[in-house]
Amino acid sequence: MVHRDVKPQNVMVGAFGQVYVTDWGLALGGDWRGEPDLELEADVSGTLAYMAPEQVDSRRGGIDGRTDVFALGALLYETLTGRPPFRGELFDVLDQVRRGDVRLPEEVAPHREMPSELCTIAMKALSPDPDARHASATELQRAVEDFMRRGGWFPRARFLAGDSILREGEAGSTAYIVVQGRCEVFQGSGAGRRVVREIGPGEVFGEVGLFTENARTASVRALTPVDLLVVRRSALDAELERSTWMGAFFRAAGERFVELDRERASRVTPG
Repeated sequence: MVHRDVKPQNVMVGAFGQVYVTDWGLALGGDWRGEPDLELEADVSGTLAYMAPEQVDSRRGGIDGRTDVFALGALLYETLTGRPPFRGELFDVLDQVRRGDVRLPEEVAPHREMPSELCTIAMKALSPDPDARHASATELQRAVEDFMRRGGWFPRARFLAGDSILREGEAGSTAYIVVQGRCEVFQGSGAGRRVVREIGPGEVFGEVGLFTENARTASVRALTPVDLLVVRRSALDAELERSTWMGAFFRAAGERFVELDRERASRVTPG
């Protein structure tokens, strides 16, 4: 089945998180396996603000599941920007839809904080060419879930080779996850400089700063160009609030780690 009119007014979320898609009056049916009839001519049926180009221009090809992928991308776009992909006077909007002219989310709502990767997912789903979109709603779902699992909503930071990221002795409440590149963790300076380890994609540093205001115990610099996810204490608290039991375990483990670190530091004899 191809819905052809997926929009906020036709999506309901229940009290327990269940999602209902309503108003199937414009849906295109298929055989019992749910395969849509790709030979049907496109017509102007649906809501222009969320409509795929092939719904108003049959020369772009038939309507299939990727038409609904476009509409789902439009929902994501509105979630990010606060407005649908197409807006304006009737004939202007119709022209925008026909051309598939969707402005970038950061251009439409520069005042909003939007994860760049999520914007990329939305814009792929909103591609004028159906072949350039996600192949199915399931593929789009996987892209969003993968973004969530990898913490893609965290802001990113980029450092060039040789740049200092953390300095020993400074206070900080931010941790970092390496997305790409390699960093060097070291203590001291000059003749007393000691490399602790190198870290690469998927590894974390600065995590103690999420639990304590103590000064950084080591410095970190970029060995190559480095892309990092920036994890602030407020973001971690918000994430842990989603799972009470996981938050309790995580905080307990973090506090125990800080206690052990203090005990270790107290046994070190100066000089």
